[in-house]
Amino acid sequence: MIELCPVDAIGDSVVICKVGTITVIDTTTVSLSWTAYIKSRFHGGEGTLVDCKTGEKLLKDDYNIQLSYSGKKIVVDKKRKISVYDGVNRDWSRLDLPAYRQTIYAKNGKLYRSPDSMIFRPAPPDKKAFAQVYAEYQNFVVDKGQYGGMGTMVNKLVSTALSGDKFSISKLVTLKADFADYLDNHPEDAVGIGEDLKLYADYSNYLKGGRRVKYFDLTIFPRFKKAALGKKWEEK
Repeated sequence: MIELCPVDAIGDSVVICKVGTITVIDTTTVSLSWTAYIKSRFHGGEGTLVDCKTGEKLLKDDYNIQLSYSGKKIVVDKKRKISVYDGVNRDWSRLDLPAYRQTIYAKNGKLYRSPDSMIFRPAPPDKKAFAQVYAEYQNFVVDKGQYGGMGTMVNKLVSTALSGDKFSISKLVTLKADFADYLDNHPEDAVGIGEDLKLYADYSNYLKGGRRVKYFDLTIFPRFKKAALGKKWEEK
């Protein structure tokens, strides 16, 4: 794993100022220049983005990101782990799905960062998933979280809410109030739940801005490639 990816601004172009080549992780034969690497299908392990001149870290959070190089800019796609239901095998997977995008760009020899923009697309709706989340939520209410695991349940609840399930949407509205005691006593769950709720709120605001729902193509993941997803999900 490469530890640092130092970049610089020359005029209106972002350049990677590390010289030499990179040996691609998990291969013994592929060596690429930094610029070629970040444009290649191998990219994803570039390391922390830093400013060549100052050594400043360019991203507040560089965990679970994917970089690409386009139009003299570095595009940073920030991923989130989202629970997705496999209707064929009838179980759940936590998948890294692109959620936000930020651009590192240059202007007059200086580096700049754009605000995050929403690029998230939810999984296609699945009634089996809706029913299972309903049951898990009710079980959690009954046992009052004595077995823990609220973070996993809420991640699924957010997933089905993002896919349009009205029950899930209604429960997210009152979630913090309904489970205030649990969240106070389980700060480790509270952090992840807060991030999940932020994603839901950001996506809801994105749609309120006039955007249409577009569903994520799960067939890029091997386990879903052979799954019979039924109709092809287009714009809603």
